[in-house]
Amino acid sequence: MTAQVFSGDLGYGMLKSLILGDETYHVMPSLIARARPSDGWESGFGGNVNGFRVTWEGHDFYTGELARLKSKTARGNQSRSRANGPEVLAYLYSTLAVHYPNGVNGLFIATGLPVEWMVDQDRYEGEWTGDHNVLINGREVCWRVIGVRTGPQGFGAFADQLLEWKSQNKLGYANKALMKEPAFIADMGTLTFNGFRFEQGVWQRDLSGSDELGMRWAIERVADAINTAYGVRFPDHVVDNIIRAGRATINGVETDVSHIAAPILKELAWEQAEFTKHLLGEGIGSIRHFYVAGGGSYKLFDDYVEFLGRPAVRVFDPQGANVRGYLKWGVNLARQRG
Repeated sequence: MTAQVFSGDLGYGMLKSLILGDETYHVMPSLIARARPSDGWESGFGGNVNGFRVTWEGHDFYTGELARLKSKTARGNQSRSRANGPEVLAYLYSTLAVHYPNGVNGLFIATGLPVEWMVDQDRYEGEWTGDHNVLINGREVCWRVIGVRTGPQGFGAFADQLLEWKSQNKLGYANKALMKEPAFIADMGTLTFNGFRFEQGVWQRDLSGSDELGMRWAIERVADAINTAYGVRFPDHVVDNIIRAGRATINGVETDVSHIAAPILKELAWEQAEFTKHLLGEGIGSIRHFYVAGGGSYKLFDDYVEFLGRPAVRVFDPQGANVRGYLKWGVNLARQRG
């Protein structure tokens, strides 16, 4: 296999990326801000790989921690328009810069999309293939992409459960039963909740779906509730951290806000469970393997399983399951290409 394989999970909360030979995936905040032509990028940053200034073909953005540092308007764009605009490329280039700061030839990219956005599959695979000439922190870099494959978002988590590394670039089955028996992946992301059914290892599009029931649904409501209770409005990416910690610094005082977040998270888990039941209908009883992935599962899993009324397994390190699985899938695809 001669191709360099890169897997990316360009999520709405975090950007995750991984290449063959790395021990762990890299995580970067999914934040972006417009750069100003007169700005120097170096000031106060010191070359941190958790954010970049990315410039190409008239587009100029700060991403990740650099966006947070350089702009008061840094944000995580969580609208559908992001998938069809230059911002998704800014995120892609930032993650590539982490692993290939000097560029690379012969790159194969494997990534995923929410179910309802798979209509964009051919466009991504066509437009992302070829040469990408970009300025990263003012330095010219070229990534030559020889192939791109996009799959439904939860396919990465499925592949991560199905396959395991036998050596650095050889794969074998971790669970052969997943190729024989019905399986379902519930992926709790930042913007979307995605459900995927697999039969004999094949994705069943008609029994899969996505809805904007991701953690943002809860984040916005928790932000409103904190503002009502304490008169403080936190940005979404800060509220996300508050939910995970259960505490917030309000007027200089560490404050327990878990009593505010808990009922909102429980309602979100109920909504996700109801959506899953709607997708699967009476077929829910035939699922032999039921997995939950995504960063939202850290807070939602127990309530989700309670409302679902059936057992499920939260995968190991659910935030990274998709990007790990994309890499396995990408290595397998690149090998088939020769």
